[in-house]
Amino acid sequence: MDQIEAFILAGGASSRMGTDKARLVLEGKTFIERISQTLGDFASRVVIVGQPSEALSLESVSDIHPK
Repeated sequence: MDQIEAFILAGGASSRMGTDKARLVLEGKTFIERISQTLGDFASRVVIVGQPSEALSLESVSDIHPK
């Protein structure tokens, strides 16, 4: 089976929401945690694109269009 890599797009200014959507909590977990756990079920690698999350030990890369 091929290796599947997943990327979570977590950049953006969240100007309409007024707060960082990636750090919103739903049922005790942040959106990033929930998404990364779900993707981890079938992806060999999960990477956050945007600002790195110190709370998670996930690999991150900078967005080429920073806020």
